[in-house]
Amino acid sequence: LVQFMHARRAALLFPEIGSGDFKARFVQQNSGEKPLTKLKLLSDNPIVSWLTTKGEVLRRKHIDIMPQFKGVWQVERVILDVLGVELLCPIRSRGSLIGIIALGEKQYGSSYSDEEADLLITMSHEAAVALENARMLDSLKSQQLQVEQLLAQVVLAQEEERNRISIDLHDSVAQW
Repeated sequence: LVQFMHARRAALLFPEIGSGDFKARFVQQNSGEKPLTKLKLLSDNPIVSWLTTKGEVLRRKHIDIMPQFKGVWQVERVILDVLGVELLCPIRSRGSLIGIIALGEKQYGSSYSDEEADLLITMSHEAAVALENARMLDSLKSQQLQVEQLLAQVVLAQEEERNRISIDLHDSVAQW
């Protein structure tokens, strides 16, 4: 992603289990760049709400001028600036936000074009499909493991019942 978009750094943010806060999980960057590993967006952050509802790329400069971002704390703005985040792109599946792509500044100092932002949205749609497929595969594997465990319990119960019947038959024949 970094090389393809000519970005200095990029990160994938995913929700934490329990809190739902989005935290950088996978970071790619050029050597010597400030890492995006510290990037975290709280679940009740206006940025997260906007990415969830709009489903569009959010440019850093819009956070300062759009009224719906009045609730963004100054600390969060400074973090975005220090880490050099230029674009935030939602990864959505079935209407919910399942991840965020964060891109840093471009390598050559230019800003991202509308075509690049559209390309990033397309990439996020593909990422959403891949993530959804991975989740379904994990779910399927979990269900398969559960079925195997239940089958093992049924076989064990059958063996125990056979043994009980065998003992009952043996004892009753011996008594006769």
